[in-house]
Amino acid sequence: MSMSGVGWILALFAIAMLLWRGITLKERAVMMCRRVCREFNVQLLDDTVVYRGMRRVPDGSGKRFAHVYRFEFSVNGADRLGGEMVSGRFGTWSAKLNLPEGPTIWDSDARRAVQKLLG
Repeated sequence: MSMSGVGWILALFAIAMLLWRGITLKERAVMMCRRVCREFNVQLLDDTVVYRGMRRVPDGSGKRFAHVYRFEFSVNGADRLGGEMVSGRFGTWSAKLNLPEGPTIWDSDARRAVQKLLG
């Protein structure tokens, strides 16, 4: 096999790995959204998340790129509120829920709401 053939095989393998990682990351985002909704006693609507892309988010040492997902939830079954799930380093996640009493930030490390924002 020629070197160009090996290069094409490696390129296809890299693309397949990126697609596989994206699928597993989305599955993890759905699991984390279920967990957050369960902790806040709200219902995750449609049992799904929508990938919104990568965005620079602040962390302890500046800013980094993270995958961002949007989801919708309901407090009473009649409303439809929005939330955002952000992947972190080393398997950590954070979420922002737009609750009726105001936006709330949740962090997987703290396993609870860490900050109530005045809306």
